[in-house]
Amino acid sequence: YRIYQIGKSRSGSSFQFELLCSIVLWKSPSNMTVHCESIAKSAQLNPGFGQTIKNKMMNNSESFVWKSHPVRLHDAIYLRSLLMEMRDDITVFQSSGELNESVNNIIYTQTRKDLETCPSCEVQKYQDFFHLTQEEMNMLQTHMKMYGILRKCCGLQMSKHEMNRLHGCNSTVSLNDSAYPHCERHNLSNIELIFHLSPIPSIPEYSREKPGDCKRFRDKILSENLGFNGKIFKGCTS
Repeated sequence: YRIYQIGKSRSGSSFQFELLCSIVLWKSPSNMTVHCESIAKSAQLNPGFGQTIKNKMMNNSESFVWKSHPVRLHDAIYLRSLLMEMRDDITVFQSSGELNESVNNIIYTQTRKDLETCPSCEVQKYQDFFHLTQEEMNMLQTHMKMYGILRKCCGLQMSKHEMNRLHGCNSTVSLNDSAYPHCERHNLSNIELIFHLSPIPSIPEYSREKPGDCKRFRDKILSENLGFNGKIFKGCTS
């Protein structure tokens, strides 16, 4: 597998990246090395970036799923030219329409609206891409449902609505927002355990690696007055 995932911050890019990596880690032979890596914006602008990916491509024993947030359009010359040059070897998934029709190896473009409306429907769309059986798809949908809840309700990149609620902000104004995660309805400890025991591999995150991490980071957020990505919480936002 040679997959490049690209999308704006807060576009559902992490969901798509987790989904792609879980599938590739799950379906690859046990003796194959799989790299799931997030690429810094500065690396994309480096003229040597293309050669780095080409070197990866030459190692047939390795698969990769690389994630990046888009750089400014006129600065993306190296990335776009690389994807065009290697269109027969790299498949592209995006979570926002940053790459235009000049990059013709885009397999699928996810939209934030579709993801928020029906996450399991979004996962279903990948069945044909990866030739998954219905049993495998059912397992994957459960896995990603648990991931989606933990992503929105735990860690330093949780939903802004849940971050506000944790800090005591009035959450009633957000209840009708389709993006409101309703974390208060979930037993997060149980969900952590179910996700941890899933037969489908996942990407370790600095704020979600084992059962108990969700509570640990929620406590840390409150005790240290933290907001998104560990920055100081600056007050309730809409």
